[in-house]
Amino acid sequence: MGTEKLGNLAEIKTGYQARGALKEDDNGNIAVIQLKNTGRDRILNKDEFSRISLEKEPTQFLVTRGDILITARGSDNYAVWIDEDLRNTIAISHFFIIRIKSPEITPGYLTAYLNLIGPSLFERIREGTTVPKINRSRLLDMNIKMPDLKKQMSLEKIYREMLRQDEILRLLRHKKKSMMQAVLMENFY
Repeated sequence: MGTEKLGNLAEIKTGYQARGALKEDDNGNIAVIQLKNTGRDRILNKDEFSRISLEKEPTQFLVTRGDILITARGSDNYAVWIDEDLRNTIAISHFFIIRIKSPEITPGYLTAYLNLIGPSLFERIREGTTVPKINRSRLLDMNIKMPDLKKQMSLEKIYREMLRQDEILRLLRHKKKSMMQAVLMENFY
């Protein structure tokens, strides 16, 4: 198993920088991935995307299947894998957009690696004290362990299953909380 610099495996760019606050528009032509659409569960909550209207399509910020988003700011950095087709969707500048350019690595494996090994790596490349931020050039220089593709696909499959189980548990917790609230409201109000 060798290692390779992330910059040799993928293109890394910063997300869309809005001028001022985003002006939400329910009929907007662009869906926007914000921090609130991701979380500790590493799952993209696409049903909650905001929409905005832009005259010119921001093609360099559009995300596509296989891209990976990394939270660029804060002390809790993580990766989210876009494993489905998203139309006219951008990520804001709180994210780095990683697009694989090498056939030697799969996006699922890289996401798993970044989330399971990455926290200690991210800590080393973060700068700033008030609002820590990942340094892009140091991210490009990050060493990634590279098992063969067969092993990567096996690890990707295990990672997908782990995310699926996390989502089921999240939904179950939400359902239990709703049931408990309903019982309390019925019996005490």
